[in-house]
Order: sequence, then structure tokens, then C-alpha cells
Amino acid sequence: MSEFISADQLYKILHISKRKLKYLLDNGYIPCEVRRSRTWKYWIDEKTVEQVQKSLEANPNCFGLPSGLFSSGRSKIQKNSKLCLNPAYLAAFRSWLTEKYRTYPGALTLTQATELSHLSPNYILLRIKKKEIFASLIGTRYVISKKSIIEYVSSEKVILSSVTLKIMVKKILRIIPANMQSE
Repeated sequence: MSEFISADQLYKILHISKRKLKYLLDNGYIPCEVRRSRTWKYWIDEKTVEQVQKSLEANPNCFGLPSGLFSSGRSKIQKNSKLCLNPAYLAAFRSWLTEKYRTYPGALTLTQATELSHLSPNYILLRIKKKEIFASLIGTRYVISKKSIIEYVSSEKVILSSVTLKIMVKKILRIIPANMQSE
């Protein structure tokens, strides 16, 4: 059975402010169990803590938070802040997407591809024309490979650049500990 720690213990372990930790927990950057009590509101699994520590040691800016967000002084906000997504995270997200959309057929219409990827139809068509997404033109309609859409959506380039995938990035950070524990 894994043990849990509180947010009060976690901010000391990670050497960050309470305010920054609350932001990370509330916005899904660090997966946790939220309880209704006033004390010990957040419960964080120790395995998650170890993963977060390793990520922070490897890249101190891995959460992609704008600089100056948690400091008292004014500073320039970085426009190109990045999340740190290692290959294990991307593979886990790709397998999660595959499992979630297993009921979809292997060949998708443009409407189905839009539902699956949360991207606009015009954006998908542009990526097809640039040969980043595999599709065949049958008559006047495109038939798009489900595998190709999942691979494209779960690529690091797309996740880091697409504003529309912000919801999926939060899902990545919430599902990774569960998937990594099962491996």
C-alpha cells in the first residue's frame, strides 16, 4: 500500500512556495487526491512525489509556468514556456488515447477526426496537405487513419504548441502516475 503526504510536506520537499504548490495542485500539474477537509486538503502519493522531484531535478522549469507569476517583483513573462514531457509520458498518453477511442473505426471521417483530436476541421485538412496526418481522398471526402490522428495529437510538438490541446495536457499529467505504476 502506498503512502500519502500532505501539501504542507510537499512544498518543503520540492523547495517551492505554498502559493506555487497550490497552483500546481489546483491546475492538475501534480496529480493529487482532493478532500473536503480544511486541513490535509491535498493528498499526494509518494510515487508521484518521486516523479515530480526527478522532473524538477532534470529541468527546473518543467512545469512551464510564466516567470514572475509567483514572485513579488515584476518581471518579463516568458512567451515560450514549455512543459517537460518525457517519452514515457507521451507513450502513456498515446496508449490512453488509443484505449479511450477504441470504439471508433480505423478509418475516420473528418467529423470523427475532429471529435477525436479536438482540432478544427481546417487545421486537420492543413496537416493532411502537409502530410503530417495520413489520409486518403475517396471521391470528395477524406478518410483519415485513426492511428495517424492519435500519433499526431500525442506528439510533443503538437502538445507544446497547440492551445486547443491544453485540456489533454492536463489529462496527461493526471493519468501518467496510474499508467507508470502499472508498468
